[in-house]
Formats: sequence, structure tokens, C-alpha cells
Amino acid sequence: MTDVYSFGMLCLWVLFGSTQKECRSEGISFHASNGQRTPLEHLKDDDELGAVANQLVDSIPLASFNAGHRICLKEFFHLTIQLKPENRASELDKLVGLLRHER
Repeated sequence: MTDVYSFGMLCLWVLFGSTQKECRSEGISFHASNGQRTPLEHLKDDDELGAVANQLVDSIPLASFNAGHRICLKEFFHLTIQLKPENRASELDKLVGLLRHER
């Protein structure tokens, strides 16, 4: 379950961590400054990452992703970045399927 969470966080960072402009507009930072905890770490502790992931997915321009892509990404993050391990998906095949581009 830890690997599933890590995979979800990695995907969140790959998709949105390099687009700091969009993330800053949502009040999210993936990088710490001066050894302090990032807002992302606070969101994790408060179990609010799923809601933030949904906001970030909704912020993707429609030219980049269609409605089906958005639904799959939201489901992917819902199944991976849950605070409680028992709420995470256990089937990696299903998660990878949600990330497939042709959806």
C-alpha cells in the first residue's frame, strides 16, 4: 500500500510539480524553503491531497485533456493518495489502466 501511495505522489509530482505556475495559483508548493514543511506536506497530514489533486486536474486546459482523461486521473488519485492504506487500491494494473492515454 505504501508503494501505491508513492506511485500516486510520484504521478502527482510528474504531472503538476514541474508546472509550478499552475500549482502556485492553487496555493500548492512541492518544494520546501528554509527547511520548513511544504504546503503539500500539510495537505497530506490533513488528508486533503485528494481534493487538491481534483483541483489540479480541473485546472488542466481542455485542449490537453478531455473529460474522460479528467475522470480517469481523478479516479487514479482517489485510489492512490488516500491517507489510510486500507483505502488505497491494491491492483496496480487497474491504476496503470487509468493512466493510459487512449482513454
